[in-house]
Amino acid sequence: MVGIIVHQFKYRPPFSYLLQGIIGMAASILFASAAITGIGLFLSIIIILFCLLMLAYGIGFLTLYLKNRNSDDLVIGKDHIKIPGRWDRTISISFNEIKNIRELVQVHSNTIEIYTADYCHLIEKNWMKEDDYEFVVEFLMDWTAKNLITNRK
Repeated sequence: MVGIIVHQFKYRPPFSYLLQGIIGMAASILFASAAITGIGLFLSIIIILFCLLMLAYGIGFLTLYLKNRNSDDLVIGKDHIKIPGRWDRTISISFNEIKNIRELVQVHSNTIEIYTADYCHLIEKNWMKEDDYEFVVEFLMDWTAKNLITNRK
């Protein structure tokens, strides 16, 4: 979708994702070494399960960080918004497609949910600078107040 860029923001995974990935991998190694010491079959099986869980945790966060550290920017145009996806997809949404927008502040990381007819798209606060996130929230909430409420009448 081609449109005029009005605002552009960096949208990158937080550095804590890299640290969580490294910590998960290190914990996996610690659990694996503890399982090898021969502390009993039942306890070794439980520790190996924890080892595998921590390995998956570490690989997941490392993958998110490494795949998205050079991702596209979040772009707000005159008639669309482009949201970089977590898994190699940049999503371009026309403002006409948006059914509802809401901000979730009760979750661990503040998130903006943008609902279209077929999907819910997320913009996470911890992937942006705080001032940029506040601007995006204010912009989208103003747009919602002006357009979605008047269209429902």
